[in-house]
Amino acid sequence: MEKLEKKKPAKTTKVKPSRTRKPVKPAHQDEENHRILVENSEDGAFIMQRNTIAIVNGALTMMTGYRSKKMIGMDFKSLLPPDSAFLGPGS
Repeated sequence: MEKLEKKKPAKTTKVKPSRTRKPVKPAHQDEENHRILVENSEDGAFIMQRNTIAIVNGALTMMTGYRSKKMIGMDFKSLLPPDSAFLGPGS
């Protein structure tokens, strides 16, 4: 009769939770990145907050003839022609 070999118990290893989640960037860092993108764009660009222009770049001031200080706080719709399709019917 064959002798049965005694097997050693399998080694167990503790598994640490995966850290695949990217750290969340603070909102102010995203805002800063958007501001830099707009200000460095060669195309006319602005950032709107609460339906008004909050940040404007030099290219847009050249296109419109307004100074940036004048544009900040403006409703962006005031830059559109009165018959603009963007404004919709009856606007």
